Amino acid sequence: MAKPSLPSVSLSGGKGSIRLDPTGLVLEQDGTLRRIPLPAVAEVRVDPSGRAAIVVLTAPDGTEARS
Repeated sequence: MAKPSLPSVSLSGGKGSIRLDPTGLVLEQDGTLRRIPLPAVAEVRVDPSGRAAIVVLTAPDGTEARS
């Protein structure tokens, strides 16, 4: 059985930003600001093109991904 994927937030294109501040990660794109506390971040993946980033979030065992 395939392991379910962890929840994630993606940021792509030239009009978004991701930065680290004292509260955690701050993602901003299209006027939407998302703050993600560091304990909730499993990893950050950057597309080889450098134009997209995916923040993979942690989740307790048994949590199912939602879209």
